[in-house]
Amino acid sequence: ISTIGIKCVSRIDVCRCICSTTSWITKAPRPRNNASIGEKSGKIYQPIPGDKIMGFVTQGRGVSVHRADCEQLHNLLTQHPERALQVTWENAEQGQYRVDLMLEADDRTGLLHDITTVLTAEKASVVRLDSESDDHTHQAHLRVAVMVSSQASLQRICNRLQQLKGVHQVTRAQG
Repeated sequence: ISTIGIKCVSRIDVCRCICSTTSWITKAPRPRNNASIGEKSGKIYQPIPGDKIMGFVTQGRGVSVHRADCEQLHNLLTQHPERALQVTWENAEQGQYRVDLMLEADDRTGLLHDITTVLTAEKASVVRLDSESDDHTHQAHLRVAVMVSSQASLQRICNRLQQLKGVHQVTRAQG
């Protein structure tokens, strides 16, 4: 297993990888002090600085960087364990990072209002919101994509959402 460093250089899915054993980086401008490194694009699976991350060498598309608990990564590594790369965050800059949250709650009037009130108070922009209600169980299942600035911000949001009336579970979505 090789080791590379991940450096977030701007928003959401842009990172710089400096690889110690190969000659490419993922989705980023050329490193300042290493002009000979080639570039190939990779995809970032919504990690934010502080998440445990793992790289996977794709076929012809560079490295995809996943949260270490990603189900898709687990499936890929089951089939191709030799393509794993240990990656770490390196000098992550301040920015906004997309995080998808899954909520399970009692379906009730005002639920969406209460959720957006929490997100507004935490200054988290909503990028996408999908909800589905089960008429038989009166349960609501929501997927909310928000922009957060840090792990601390994400934790506050999750804690506050979990405290809302009728919310049973708040988790980060996989992949």
